[in-house]
Amino acid sequence: MKTHPRVVIQKSESSAFTLVEMMMATALTSVFGIMLLSVLLGVLTSWQSTESRIDAYREARASLKMLAREFSTYIPEAPGVTRADTLQIVTNSPSSVRFMTRLPAAVQPNGTPAVSLSDVCGVDYFVAPPADAPQGPTGLYRRMIPSNEMFTRLAAGGNLFPGTSSSASSHVELVAANVVDFKARFLAADLTELPQPLTEDTVPVFVEFEMVVLAAKPAALFFDPDTPAEVKAHILDQDSRTFNVRHSL
Repeated sequence: MKTHPRVVIQKSESSAFTLVEMMMATALTSVFGIMLLSVLLGVLTSWQSTESRIDAYREARASLKMLAREFSTYIPEAPGVTRADTLQIVTNSPSSVRFMTRLPAAVQPNGTPAVSLSDVCGVDYFVAPPADAPQGPTGLYRRMIPSNEMFTRLAAGGNLFPGTSSSASSHVELVAANVVDFKARFLAADLTELPQPLTEDTVPVFVEFEMVVLAAKPAALFFDPDTPAEVKAHILDQDSRTFNVRHSL
């Protein structure tokens, strides 16, 4: 009589997740998701902050290069006027600088009515808040005085440059935003700063321009009138950047 091997079938335990296991998995997934999102947001914030600083620094360098380029064609004297007339530097902080120079007529704002322009004109660099926000972040502005106005002033024998400039003046453009300070100073041959006003015995050899800038985010806090003085000092110490350029006279 043949005997057949016994086949024993064992029931396997169910492999389905229990409710507790699903809740734990969901909680862990949420935690890891929040951690990943936090890391990504930190990276994005850091990237945006770095981009903002790079843009601010690039703008500051470009504005000082433009100032130096225009000063390279500075006209020290003209018939009836002296260096004191053609170059005016206010050494307060922030400073302003005005000088007569040569720029192609094509880049000068045309007068009304239209007249033929020469390459002799005036420029004025100064720090001011926006015209529509007197309490807003100050910037470095550039005002151009076209040659037709400059020659009218030369013929009149008066001041070559208008009174106090503002961001609302005509022919004005913003060349650098969020400027905390701008300094213009005369230097001797040994690079020591000469006191103002200059005398006949003090002959400057160089003029130096220096600008302190902030990126957009720290500037918004710095220029907020409600920000405490100690916080502003900390922002200047940690977030500001100083640029300068020197030119021989």
